[in-house]
Amino acid sequence: MSERHPLCGEFSCSFLSCLCSLLKLAGSDERLRVAGGTNPFSMQRVCWSVIYSAVRTLQRSLPADDPPEPSSLAPNLDALPALVLFGRCCVLLAGFWSGLVVASGSLDQVELRLWGQCFDNFRRQCHLVFGWLGWFGPPLLAAGYPVGPLQQHAQALFAAAVAAYPAVQRVLAPSFSGALDPVAATAAAAAIRELVQRLRAVGAAAGAIPVGSFCNNSGCVNVCGPSEVMLVSGRTNLCAGCRTARYCGRGCQRQAWKQHKPVCKALAAAAAAAGAHAAEGAGAAT
Repeated sequence: MSERHPLCGEFSCSFLSCLCSLLKLAGSDERLRVAGGTNPFSMQRVCWSVIYSAVRTLQRSLPADDPPEPSSLAPNLDALPALVLFGRCCVLLAGFWSGLVVASGSLDQVELRLWGQCFDNFRRQCHLVFGWLGWFGPPLLAAGYPVGPLQQHAQALFAAAVAAYPAVQRVLAPSFSGALDPVAATAAAAAIRELVQRLRAVGAAAGAIPVGSFCNNSGCVNVCGPSEVMLVSGRTNLCAGCRTARYCGRGCQRQAWKQHKPVCKALAAAAAAAGAHAAEGAGAAT
């Protein structure tokens, strides 16, 4: 099997956990007001930075040489937090982008140009995430991790991003110095609405993936404590069923249980099956 680039072990875990805390701050209107900055495009740049870092983490986990068949790869659990962070960024971006289309359907020229710049960067990273899932999705599915819906929604998001690109090109064109004509404005508004739906679907699918380096409640806004890793490090913060998902407290665990319950059962069943298979192998060897 081809050699993989390391994920830097504990450093990568701590780094992704810090990014998780940054996203919590970016998604909290109250904390943003206290910090003195509520510009949604500043927050889009925060999301872009997190997405860029998360995708680079995924890329470093890819085989260094020619990629082998996905069926021959081991489940890459170390990179799962990067996928979850990508999903949380999608949720925040959906909130920011939905604000671009006001009730009247009109679009502000400056906001559109800023959206187009953010979108062009996002489109490239979305393609990389979709490619990564193509390699590591099958072994993760076999291990009981719910990446199937994420694969489907990521594919739909990438297709929507490709379809929206002509509208983005019109927004970013050097000749774009005034308001969009009605036809172009309608096309841009429709593209934004479709992307918002796809972003939210990706965020929901990614939120079902359990990780051990930050709180698994996607709605968590708790930033108390020295770090996100320390926030979820207690023994009582670990899900007793799957022994994978962690939470910052019982409140977040209860909020996330409806989404986590089927995943918890699937992971526990996969672990039991793997244990039984190992026991059979040991018995046959003796």
